[in-house]
Amino acid sequence: MMQEPVSTAGVMHDSKSREIRKRLGQTVRSLREQAGMRQTTVARRIGVSQPTMSRVERGHIDLTLSQVYAYAEALGTTVSDLLAALEGAES
Repeated sequence: MMQEPVSTAGVMHDSKSREIRKRLGQTVRSLREQAGMRQTTVARRIGVSQPTMSRVERGHIDLTLSQVYAYAEALGTTVSDLLAALEGAES
């Protein structure tokens, strides 16, 4: 049986990472739906596949800062707005 990763200098607990991905994905989905866009539209703008877009929205993919910027731009929002959803996930 594999052990869950333990936090050491600069490394997050796996559960914390999952929570961050989940919150960010929920925010991406909410903003996309508010804008009336389909996953395929946003995916095309960013240059990813629709299945990848779905995995991001479900919180299954860690995004780089560059990818967060691309999602924000495609959704017509700011990186700050996307990251604001992470407030409270740091504890």
